[in-house]
Amino acid sequence: MAESAPDAKAKKVWLPLESDPELLDKYMYGLGVKPTVRFAEVYGLDEELLGLVPRPVHAVMMLFPVSEESEKARIEEAERLKSEGYEAPSKIFWMKQIVGNACGTIALIHALANNRESGAKVVLKEGKFLSKFLSQVESQGADPAVALEEDDDIEQQHQEIATEAKSDPNAQINDDLHFIAFVNVDGIMYELDGRKTGPIPHGPVGDDLLASAVRVAQEFVARKPSDPRFSLLALVDNEDYVEGEDDADAAEIEAEDEDEAVAEGETEPATVTVADGQAQSE
Repeated sequence: MAESAPDAKAKKVWLPLESDPELLDKYMYGLGVKPTVRFAEVYGLDEELLGLVPRPVHAVMMLFPVSEESEKARIEEAERLKSEGYEAPSKIFWMKQIVGNACGTIALIHALANNRESGAKVVLKEGKFLSKFLSQVESQGADPAVALEEDDDIEQQHQEIATEAKSDPNAQINDDLHFIAFVNVDGIMYELDGRKTGPIPHGPVGDDLLASAVRVAQEFVARKPSDPRFSLLALVDNEDYVEGEDDADAAEIEAEDEDEAVAEGETEPATVTVADGQAQSE
C-alpha cells in the first residue's frame, strides 16, 4: 500500500529520509537549530532499553509501516474526533503534508516548532530556514504546507540529507514507511501527522513524554506485529554543547571527520538493518 494521501496528488515528490539520529542532527542544525539538542536512538520498547535514553525527552519521532490496519485506524480516529466536535488548541504548530516523501521533514519541524517556549532547549538561529519559515507562517499567515512545497532551500537540504542515507531508498523493504511526531503541549501529548486532519490528543503526558509515546507506539505495532519496520528517535538535550562554539559547522565537521576515517580504513561504516531503525520514509 502506498502512502496514498500525499503521494497520489503531490505536485512534488522528494527522496525519503532515513531514521538515523546522526543524519537528522546534521539536518536540523543545517536548518538553523542550535546544537543544544540532539536525537537519540530508542533501541527497544522494554524498560531496560528505554532507560538508556537520556531524559528529559522533548519530542519523539516515530517511523512506521503504512498498512491497511493503520489506514483503517486513521479513518476511524478522524470520524470519532469529528463526531466529538474536537478542536485542537491553536497554539500547537501542525502542518499538512502535500509533498510526497516529505513526512520526515514535517515530523522534524513538528518536533522542533512545538519546543520553542521559555525553558525549552530548542533555540533557532535568526536568518536561517526554520526561523524564517515559522515567521512566514505565524506572522504573515502563510499556509505552511504550501510554503514548504514552494521553498527551494528546504527541498535542496532535504534532498542532500536523503542522499546520505546508509540504506537504499529504492529497496522494497523501505516501501510505505511514514514519519510522525509526538510532543508535549501544556501537559498533553499530541500526535502530529501531516496525513491526518490535525493534532491528535493522547491524554496527559505525566512525568515522561517517552513513556507516553511508547504507549501509543505499541498500539501501532499491535496493528502490524509481524512487520519489524518501526523506529523511534527521541529529541534530548545535547550534553556536549558548549555555549559560544561554532554551532553552524559542528555537525558538518563531525560528519566529514567520520567520512575521512572510513576512507582511511580507521573504522568501518555501521551495518544497517531495518530492525535497528535504519529505514526510510514515504
